[in-house]
Amino acid sequence: KLLRTFRGKANRMLPLVQLPEREQTLSYIFTLLDVQQRNAGMLTREQAATLRRHIGVVPETKRDIVLVRNALSKKQLERKRHEYWPPVVPITELRRRFARMLLGYYVKYKTVGAKNELLKDMLGALPRTPQIARQWMKKLKHASYMQSKLQRRAVKRARDDQIRAERAARRAARQAEANKLKGGSSSTPEDCTH
Repeated sequence: KLLRTFRGKANRMLPLVQLPEREQTLSYIFTLLDVQQRNAGMLTREQAATLRRHIGVVPETKRDIVLVRNALSKKQLERKRHEYWPPVVPITELRRRFARMLLGYYVKYKTVGAKNELLKDMLGALPRTPQIARQWMKKLKHASYMQSKLQRRAVKRARDDQIRAERAARRAARQAEANKLKGGSSSTPEDCTH
């Protein structure tokens, strides 16, 4: 949750704060900052050392605590948006399946061994954590589903267009036949004079 700061001013803590790799560590840092805010900026030496080690900054005033929380939240949101989809989604279904298989190995073993470079080449980057690898697997599956859905829709649209064209041709043939019959019967017979 973002806390309000002075509106319009740039957050001076944004370039100073480092974002921890693990989400559990980040959650613990937010807890420490809440404790520090409740205790009027006071922390134990161990807590201050933990903050310095993980985010590189130990805020001292309440305003600094708010700025650090906002900077962390902003960086966390940017990272989530950046990691929501893999940087590159393979175009063919075969490459997507292979990438999903490699991501499954990554979820299980946290590496794919010699195929790390291949996975990085296919997706543009390696997932940061197994959770992100699992999320990318779902996104690739969704991309495959959407492509098959679009293909089915294109086939159905082509079939519908063909049916419409055939019906229009039959309708035109019926109309021509009706006009021919109507033209023959509507001609007035000549009067026979005796």
